[in-house]
Amino acid sequence: MGYYQIYEDINMKKLKSLTIGISAYNEESNIGKLLDSIIAQKRAGFILESVIIACDGTTDKTAEIVERYSNKFKFIHFINDGKRLGKAKRLNHFYKTNKSDVILTLDADVVLANTGVISEIINKFNDLQVGLVGGCNLPLAPRNFFEKVIYTWLTLWFEIRRNINNGDSIHNNLGCVTALSNELAKQIRIPDNKIPDDDFTYLTAMKLGYKFKFAEKAVVFYRTVDNVNDFFTQHSRLLFSKRFVAEEFGEWVNEYYKTPTLAKIKGTAKSMFASPLFTSLALFLQLVLRKGMIVPKENYSGGYWKTAISTKG
Repeated sequence: MGYYQIYEDINMKKLKSLTIGISAYNEESNIGKLLDSIIAQKRAGFILESVIIACDGTTDKTAEIVERYSNKFKFIHFINDGKRLGKAKRLNHFYKTNKSDVILTLDADVVLANTGVISEIINKFNDLQVGLVGGCNLPLAPRNFFEKVIYTWLTLWFEIRRNINNGDSIHNNLGCVTALSNELAKQIRIPDNKIPDDDFTYLTAMKLGYKFKFAEKAVVFYRTVDNVNDFFTQHSRLLFSKRFVAEEFGEWVNEYYKTPTLAKIKGTAKSMFASPLFTSLALFLQLVLRKGMIVPKENYSGGYWKTAISTKG
């Protein structure tokens, strides 16, 4: 084994420093649970330098809860400037000011599924060419009939996307749990428009020659919408915003959105076998959504979207 190989092996085993950034708007019902799940993490392979929560113009008790945690845990810090700037501006601030080897950003309405989530993410950076890692988001068990329909669609879509290109897919970079190397973060500035932040970071990483890895075992749980109004508000904006990506990057990005037909067939068949009624209803809702049969009034203003209330908690 040569000198340079030994040096690289030692470098790969070095503990990576980590900063976590969280943008929070009116998350009093969940922010404590998220912070508890972060505190409980086994710190294998990384040193947690800081957790920064940006209270984005919050009007509830989010800031009070975060302040209590910051008084108890010195690595927890928060920004409470009273401004509603939106997620993009908050992410850009995290990226610009980060000094750790890795910056992990989390949505404030998720919880880490187990104590090994962060280690699963950090381990992906052992490949020195990896600049971006996406975790795995899964919905919590549904509480009513409509939420069961949406839950069925989300689990169906997960079965489709999880194995696309061995996980290396734009569909597996979810903005609710995304980690960037500091080197990549310093080259990212998310535009303050309708382009999804997760798509922007993925495509920028590809453009700059970095690798992406999907950490499927790094699971975070979230609450999905439980009513028709919130469904069309939330999901239509996801489809709508993707139309602007090609305008920003060029037509070459369209290839990254293609989903293999076989993967669609397998995922749908598996879901149909497990739950034919809810799968049929889920597919019908997607048809209505994608055909534009119901299009909510545009709700993007000032750098942020209208919030789907039922996802809180």
